[in-house]
Amino acid sequence: MKRVSIFSLLLCLFVFPAFAQTKQDQPPRYNILLTGASFASPENRWFEMGCSILNATPINRAIGGEAIANAANRMELGYQIPFTRENYAAAFDYVIKRYVSDCYELRNNPDSRYYGSKAGKPAVIVLCTHWHDARTIYNTSVRRLAEKWGLPLVEFDKKIGFSKNTLHPVTKEQYSILYSTDTQVIDGVAYNQ
Repeated sequence: MKRVSIFSLLLCLFVFPAFAQTKQDQPPRYNILLTGASFASPENRWFEMGCSILNATPINRAIGGEAIANAANRMELGYQIPFTRENYAAAFDYVIKRYVSDCYELRNNPDSRYYGSKAGKPAVIVLCTHWHDARTIYNTSVRRLAEKWGLPLVEFDKKIGFSKNTLHPVTKEQYSILYSTDTQVIDGVAYNQ
């Protein structure tokens, strides 16, 4: 774990500035697709700023108030899959399998740049936890999926600092109440997320 953290720090210190210095002279090198709910929606800008640093084109499909079950339904062009918000892992599992399969099948599409290749388009997927640790069902499901599929995981709930267990020393309320108006009720307790 420490190796990854040190590597990430070195990557940020040495590689990202190189992207930032050359990005104005070059067209975007990557397209990065993001799906999610309100914490990922375009008005929050964190995804778009990260893509700018990487010289990537952001494709943000996050929609406030939605869940991975909605994304799974859209992948089936409106057909209602029997996934609900109560089973994040099953919906995520479907979306991952479908995306990997679609990328693989590009090897058979004559209009694809991956046509005729052995493996099709490389499927690169990164999972993220919610930035508030009160989202225990969601965060646990995402961690299990990352482990099951061997995918990288961005642990926002450990890195951002919003915790149901830590109160602001002055207000005596959780820190996220100062920064967010999106209130969720989880296990009978209202949390700002």
